[in-house]
Amino acid sequence: MLFNHPKFCENADLVSVISQCPFDSPVDNCPFRQYYMLQNEILQIQELLYVPENQLDKMRDFHRECFKKQIHKKKVRLDKDWKYAASILEK
Repeated sequence: MLFNHPKFCENADLVSVISQCPFDSPVDNCPFRQYYMLQNEILQIQELLYVPENQLDKMRDFHRECFKKQIHKKKVRLDKDWKYAASILEK
């Protein structure tokens, strides 16, 4: 089976990210954007075979930093929403 290739196992953390942005819409400089345009999950995952390892490392680093920023934004947004919801209940 195609997905038994060692490179998929070594880069398992990128398989879901190369298929779809976990935050619905990728940022402008996202290195995964080009793969989303394929709109075919199997083709997207297969592309991992052709990306050099050093580039995959850069993509991984980008994703980790982006993930941290997006989670922080979500936490801030949730905190503000929570405070707003609480203020409505107090009235």
